[in-house]
Amino acid sequence: MIAYTTLGTNDFNRAAEFYDALLGETGAKRLLETDRLIFWGTSMSVPMLAIAKPYDGKAASAGNGTMISLGVGSKAEVDALYARRWNSAAATKAHRGRAVRAARFTSAISAIPITTS
Repeated sequence: MIAYTTLGTNDFNRAAEFYDALLGETGAKRLLETDRLIFWGTSMSVPMLAIAKPYDGKAASAGNGTMISLGVGSKAEVDALYARRWNSAAATKAHRGRAVRAARFTSAISAIPITTS
């Protein structure tokens, strides 16, 4: 069910060195890397751990740069879940505007917390 977990970081290079060493001990390696994101794992088909510079460019915090992705079987499932999530009564107007779907992860949908108050 979980495809990956992303941890926001304010020191990308230091975090990359730390997780290279730590996760290397478990047999994980870098599977995907961009200038703002690194994913580690043993395969793209099992849960992964990633670090990221927050998308909005602000400082990483518990709610900025951290994300959990739910794995699904197809792009059609992603699109259906995405539409259902953002059109639900529980989704706030503010959260509807912050949705981001990454082209490289067409079989996953990022979970953004729902605020109902």
